[in-house]
Amino acid sequence: MSGEKRQGLTLGGLSKRFAGDFGFKALTELVSAVFGLYCFAILSRLLGDSGEYAVLNQTVAMSTLLVPLLLVRANTALCVFVPGDKDQSRVRSRFFMTLLVALLCCGMLCIPAYIFNQNITLFLWGDASYSHLVPLLVLYFSVMALSSLCQSFLQATGHQKKANVFVLLRCGFNATGFTLLAFGHSGDATVLRQALWIYILTESILFVAQFILLLVDWRGVRLSLRAADIRPLYRYALPLLPVTVMAWLNSFIGRFLLNHLIQDELRSASIYGFYDALTSRAFLINAVLVSTVFPYIAKAWNQHDRKQVIGYLHKSFNIGLFAAVPILFGIVLICPTLIHWMADGNYPTDRTLLLVLCLAQLCQMLYMNFSYLIDLSRQSQWYNSIFAVSCAVNVLLCLVLVPEIGYVGAAVGLLCSYGLQLAIAAGISYHLAGISVAPSLLQAAKAVFSACVMYAVCHLLYYRGQVHPVGGVWECLLTVVTGVVVYFACQWLLCRLTKTKLI
Repeated sequence: MSGEKRQGLTLGGLSKRFAGDFGFKALTELVSAVFGLYCFAILSRLLGDSGEYAVLNQTVAMSTLLVPLLLVRANTALCVFVPGDKDQSRVRSRFFMTLLVALLCCGMLCIPAYIFNQNITLFLWGDASYSHLVPLLVLYFSVMALSSLCQSFLQATGHQKKANVFVLLRCGFNATGFTLLAFGHSGDATVLRQALWIYILTESILFVAQFILLLVDWRGVRLSLRAADIRPLYRYALPLLPVTVMAWLNSFIGRFLLNHLIQDELRSASIYGFYDALTSRAFLINAVLVSTVFPYIAKAWNQHDRKQVIGYLHKSFNIGLFAAVPILFGIVLICPTLIHWMADGNYPTDRTLLLVLCLAQLCQMLYMNFSYLIDLSRQSQWYNSIFAVSCAVNVLLCLVLVPEIGYVGAAVGLLCSYGLQLAIAAGISYHLAGISVAPSLLQAAKAVFSACVMYAVCHLLYYRGQVHPVGGVWECLLTVVTGVVVYFACQWLLCRLTKTKLI
């Protein structure tokens, strides 16, 4: 019996629950991706390649910086410390103390935002005309932080399915709001403000509903607020604040330089933001793995069960490669139809930009698996070294490439940065945890070969000997369905030949 099979058996009873949580989360993220693309399609059609689309897209991207800062990274820390904790009073105290800190930080954000609103918009977008949106931005970041805290806590305490239900509700509320916006907006001048209000109302509803659910779950558990309960969290989380800034800078520096170095009224920034939103939604497997695998690995680690840790990590690598490789091949193939449908001609088809961003997403997925071990070793200071190097390389590359090749240069800088993060994190995680975990070369080869066969078959169907794709959306959907069937068939045949598992 192979080592991989033995590790799979060591998961024991937890494997069924893990499979259930993973399957439900995968379905949730698929629905989220579809509705997310639907919402972005509405916005790209309403706003086109104008600066307003760039502002909205970058506002959503900025939440990846401000939400962790407003929570002082405690949502990540809770996922490290809470799993497996039997003291419900301490768990509850940690949540409410973290909530109080988050509320304080949200309040502190308002002061500089209102005083320096014009300076902030000039710095971010080079245009002070967006300063009137600052109050809405502050409100959005605040409610997003509070909603994120509740969702992270549900995941950390083993309520994966409940957390996923709220993800589905977020999709439904946003999709409904943007549908109404598409049919009832009163002119381009108000679309951006109305879109921000949709995001704000959605996150507010989710926060209130999740908070009430937590109160109901804690009936009979004594509430006590003790500062000592969150000291370990912040000893772990506070060193991550510089890392949060550098990680955000990695993903945002390209857009920032496009805003200031390319004088085209934010058109290049809009195109880059559109493609980045497309690839992040398409690589839904990244979100599935992060939110599903990490709590299980954390619980096994806290129980000193290294075999389960290794087993879950191997599964995470295998599942990630199984899903990400065909997504990369497929989205590059059908992008002409996909982009035309979403943007209605507002954005060009640029396969180079799309391919580079897809490779960056693949590197990020592999990197996250190694980062779990750094988190669980509670040696978060190592992230400062990882991100200092990758961020410096990204900034230098973008400064050189963006003026020369525009948004493609920003994407190349991001790819090189994520590749460096992956390489450095792999070495550091082994040094800290003493666990050697790497993607299976056989599983990777099976995924690449199957994806190549899928691409060849679907290319014949999609183009039929023509220079441009034949047909429209329905023909594209037929190509996608054919690709899924061909990919799974190839994988099944390779598994029979190599006598290995599908995943």
